[in-house]
Amino acid sequence: MYNQATVRRHIFFSTALLLASPASPATFNDVVPGARAMGIGMAYTSIAEGPEGIYFNPAGLAGSDFTQVQGSAGRMISPLGLLAYETMAYTRPLPVIPGATVGTAFFMLRQNDGGDKDVFFLHGSYLKPFPQIYLKRPVKFGANLRIMDVDPGEHNKKFGLGLDVGAIMDTGGNFKAGASITDIDTISGIQTPSLNLGASYRLWRRATLAADMRVRPSLTQLFAGMEVDVYEQLLKLRLGKGMPLDGVSQVAFGVGANFSPLIIDFAMGVPFSGINRKGGGCQIGFTYKFGAPAFYGRYIGSAARRAEDIRSDILELENRKKTLEAEAAAAEADRTSSETMVRTLQERMKELQDRIREAEFKLERAEYDLSHAQPKPPSKFEAPPAPAPRPKPPAGPAFPRKHVVKPGDTLRSISREHYGDPTLWEKIFEANPDKIDRGLPVEGAVLTIPRPQ
Repeated sequence: MYNQATVRRHIFFSTALLLASPASPATFNDVVPGARAMGIGMAYTSIAEGPEGIYFNPAGLAGSDFTQVQGSAGRMISPLGLLAYETMAYTRPLPVIPGATVGTAFFMLRQNDGGDKDVFFLHGSYLKPFPQIYLKRPVKFGANLRIMDVDPGEHNKKFGLGLDVGAIMDTGGNFKAGASITDIDTISGIQTPSLNLGASYRLWRRATLAADMRVRPSLTQLFAGMEVDVYEQLLKLRLGKGMPLDGVSQVAFGVGANFSPLIIDFAMGVPFSGINRKGGGCQIGFTYKFGAPAFYGRYIGSAARRAEDIRSDILELENRKKTLEAEAAAAEADRTSSETMVRTLQERMKELQDRIREAEFKLERAEYDLSHAQPKPPSKFEAPPAPAPRPKPPAGPAFPRKHVVKPGDTLRSISREHYGDPTLWEKIFEANPDKIDRGLPVEGAVLTIPRPQ
């Protein structure tokens, strides 16, 4: 005979299944453990780090460096009743296959008036490089074999096998993408499997932004969250959209402390609308990495790296200083050599100008002597020669004229150009004394050419 409390419990559970058939079975199976994942808003498919990655994407553990043990416990409040779960996981690298990881995990879930679920996992994952498609890092692949014992309600216990598969692609930069198919099982009556698609982006080397889309038959959910590193990754602060349990939307918060080799994660969720609603929960997890360096080594290593970077910068600056000093010395030597060459050229130019003046003086003297030579007395039988006509100046504009001194011009050549007689150069000199340097007209100067008498 059933007592009154048992009858009421059967009526409540049956009514919940009838009125929320799309959400209730899916909600029962959507409870995925992991304190870090809960704090980041369940957007964990593309990250899936640590042993808790087994439950989201088995590919995340591929290439693990350390043997790890993890345990977690959580409690969630639901209109159907209190939900409690505990997990235990063990993973380790497989030395005979580089990049491979194997492990096992156990997940136990209990919900008052909601059902029970026990799952045992056998895990394997592997790194596979794809150089032909130019990926900088190998793609991660993983799979879980599930042994499941599910009791959705009284006298309805089911036993079966299940399978999870997944992959994660890392671009080698800040972006990662992941996909997994979980809850592929042989137990009928439960809305499975679940297709999970996720992406994450590393921002400013301190924050991780993540988003997931989880698709089940008649149910699609979107999750988003972020994680921020502080104090050299000693602490991690998390915020995200919480997992809706039995139709109650939540906001999740979390914090992680990396006291390597021990890592502690805590997360909690509160109802999105109405803090007094029946909803929310909390979860705590402990992870131990065998052989991992102590957390304080991170600070020592960071300080050593910074000191080494400073020494490298100082050495680089000293080398640059030496290079600049050598370049300055070479430039000074070039300047001295150039000044010496300029002085030599100036002295040669002065010598050439003196030689030109001397040659002009000799030429003018010869012309003067030739023009003032005493004529021979005419013979009594010869008539005296007629005086030579004075050359007429070439046709051109009226005097006074202007002349722009060109390279190679001399007073004699200018006199020949304007007067037709090079011996009249003194008139040009007398009219432009300030534009004559050492007997030569200054190049580019504008000379006044007076009228010849």
